[in-house]
Amino acid sequence: MNVRSWLKQNRAFDGAAILADLLSVDQTWLVTHEDNEIAPEVLREADLAVLERKNGAPLAIVLNHRDFYGRSFSVKEGQIQALIPRPETEDIIDLVKELKPTTLADIGTGSGCIAITLKLELPEAKVLAADKYDYLALVNKNAKTLGAEIEFRNSDLLSEIEEKFDVIVANLPYVDREWPWIDQKALSCEPDAALYADKQGLELIEKLIDQVVTKKACKYLILEADPCQHAAIKEYAAKNGLEFVKAQNFILEFKY
Repeated sequence: MNVRSWLKQNRAFDGAAILADLLSVDQTWLVTHEDNEIAPEVLREADLAVLERKNGAPLAIVLNHRDFYGRSFSVKEGQIQALIPRPETEDIIDLVKELKPTTLADIGTGSGCIAITLKLELPEAKVLAADKYDYLALVNKNAKTLGAEIEFRNSDLLSEIEEKFDVIVANLPYVDREWPWIDQKALSCEPDAALYADKQGLELIEKLIDQVVTKKACKYLILEADPCQHAAIKEYAAKNGLEFVKAQNFILEFKY
C-alpha cells in the first residue's frame, strides 16, 4: 500500500501524524511522496497505532511523546505511564526563570518534563526530581535523551527530602472527580493516580504546603491547580504562613 491510499483510509484518526512519526519525517514529506510504498513492518505498526486512536487513546500515548516547552518527552516506559504534559504547565517554567534560582525541586515529577526543562533552561541550577520509584526509568530516559543532569529521589512528596531549595514546583493530581465539566472519556487513558485527588482535588496540594512549612523547605513554592481552586489554596496557604505572590493562568506562586 502506498502513502496516498493509507492516508485516505486513516487521515481522520491522525494518520498523517502517526505515519510521519513512524517514518521519522515531517508531514509535508508525506504530501510530496504519496506514491511511495509503505514497508510491511511500518504498515503493521501504523495500523495498530490507528486502532489505538480509534479506541480513544490520546495521540501522545499512541506515539509515546508530547512536546513541552519546545522539547519532546516520552510519557511511558514499559508498564509505567505518566501524565501527558499540558501547555498550561509551561507557565511554571516562565515563573521559575524569573526567580533565577540555584536550587530547585520538582515534586511529583512524573515524566520529568518540568524538572528536565528547568535544568536545560537554567543549566547552572541544581535540580532534584521526586516521585515514586516506578517513574525512575521514564525520567532517566527523558533526561538522557535531552542531555539533562538531574537527581531523582524516591519520595512521597517531601517525606524523604530534607534539603532546602530556592524554589519547589509541583504539578500534583488536583482533579475533582465530581467536576461536571471534566471529560471522563478523554482522561480514561491516563493513570488515575496522576489526575485525581480527594478533598475537592486539594488533598495533595494541602499536604505539600504543610510539609513545606514544617520543613522550611523553600523560599518560593509554585503550584499548578485549576483556577476554580485558587481561592481555597490561597486561603490555606495564608493560614500556614505562605505569602501569595501572583497567579498566571493555572499557576500560583507563593513566598515563604
